[in-house]
Amino acid sequence: MALENAREKGWTKVQILSDAKNVVDMVLQRTIVSWEIETLSEDIWTLMKCFAMYAKLFGFLISLDGL
Repeated sequence: MALENAREKGWTKVQILSDAKNVVDMVLQRTIVSWEIETLSEDIWTLMKCFAMYAKLFGFLISLDGL
């Protein structure tokens, strides 16, 4: 995964670019996650704690710090 690679390289900031609102909502924990992808979601949330992160969705920049 990209977040794992970034962590291994010692990066402290990453930016997520997406045009899929449902994916950004899942990452931001704004929606209930299906049991089918719950483990993947938890892995993403755990890795996100390693970075100062930002998500860009439809031209809006969203800070993910504090998640």
